[in-house]
Amino acid sequence: MTSEERKEIRYQRRKAKRDRKVLERSRKYGNLEQAFCFHKVMYYGDKCTKGVGFKKSTQYFKLHMFTIVATTCKNIKSNCYKVGNIYQFTIHERGKVRIIDAPHIKDRLVHKVIANEILSPIYYPHFIYDNGASIRNKGFHFAMKRVHTKLYSWYLKNGLEGYAVTIDFSKFFPNCSHEAIKKIHTKYIFNSHTIKVIEDYL
Repeated sequence: MTSEERKEIRYQRRKAKRDRKVLERSRKYGNLEQAFCFHKVMYYGDKCTKGVGFKKSTQYFKLHMFTIVATTCKNIKSNCYKVGNIYQFTIHERGKVRIIDAPHIKDRLVHKVIANEILSPIYYPHFIYDNGASIRNKGFHFAMKRVHTKLYSWYLKNGLEGYAVTIDFSKFFPNCSHEAIKKIHTKYIFNSHTIKVIEDYL
């Protein structure tokens, strides 16, 4: 057996191990029955009301949360949940005018469950360590520390020659390729019902 053949065998062994882990994560987290069980959805329902208790829609939601959560769980599992309308408003942030498309609080509840119970645990192992966007126990300060570490390492090796580039995509989520996102979902999630629920929000 040549070194190239041994290398190929090792690669196939590692690939099979990765594929098994992907399948295990899909089975564990890609199941709507588990993600949308009543007590979990109630937990995220309470999370949705934090900081927005002054809104009429939030007060109504809190008043009828038990019924809304039960109905949402039933509709999601039976594949008859309908995504509601969005509320559009304008804000001025850091000298820029931004148009915000805000979902109804019931849809925000579904967003939270999908993001935290399905997408995050399935996709997190595939992220690079330096990705700190919307990841628990990471964020702005984590990202700043990583930038500092990278720059320090670079300047130690190369002196003061070098620079950093910042990029801000305009309207990234409305303009990114939804077809590309769907292809990625089919690569890591092997439950067609779960994928449909996720894609209803794209």
